[in-house]
Amino acid sequence: KQWYQRRVRGDTAHGQQTLEDDLQLLMEETQLTDITLTIDKIARRAHRAILIARCKYFRAMYRSLPPTEDTVGIKIGDLEPTPEAFKSLMNYIYYNDTDMPPEDSLYLFTADKFYGFSNNQLQIYCKKSLETNIKTSNVIEILKAADCVNSKDMKCHALKMIAESFTVVQPLPAFSTLNHSLLLEVTDYLASYLKGSKISLLGGTPKHSKLP
Repeated sequence: KQWYQRRVRGDTAHGQQTLEDDLQLLMEETQLTDITLTIDKIARRAHRAILIARCKYFRAMYRSLPPTEDTVGIKIGDLEPTPEAFKSLMNYIYYNDTDMPPEDSLYLFTADKFYGFSNNQLQIYCKKSLETNIKTSNVIEILKAADCVNSKDMKCHALKMIAESFTVVQPLPAFSTLNHSLLLEVTDYLASYLKGSKISLLGGTPKHSKLP
């Protein structure tokens, strides 16, 4: 019934079914699947050919060391995505969908580099979403993700927020998870930020200098 309703909606809205519509239907069906993807206690069936075609990660896996019993645990580096982010990742792999809630962008920001997609469309979307929705509560995780994929402008954006709201960010548990290198970068940026503030105040205008 669900498949039929989706097919009718697609035909009504677009006049005919698109490739993206067909691939979305394929993802939602369990017939002809030949691999199981797992995260935490959740298992999801998928199509090996789609994963290999879209991801260098799976292509290399099946060329060198195929998984036992065709079961693969899903991680993005050392990060395990939430079930919701996992679903958003599958949506992107199957039919190039980037319509996802902002919180999923944090988990999928580094997926482009880890899974080896053919383009950086997902990372561009996630970066834009994170810049729009960055908060003091998630800025440390965003800084670490930006450092992982070497996104200099996203990293600078996060460092600027940390410097501006240091008294709020520093007591957070996430702050203690920063590695030595990132702690040094935060310290250097904060020092430059405070120096710029002092210079501006001496000039009589209480504003911060613009840092790169």
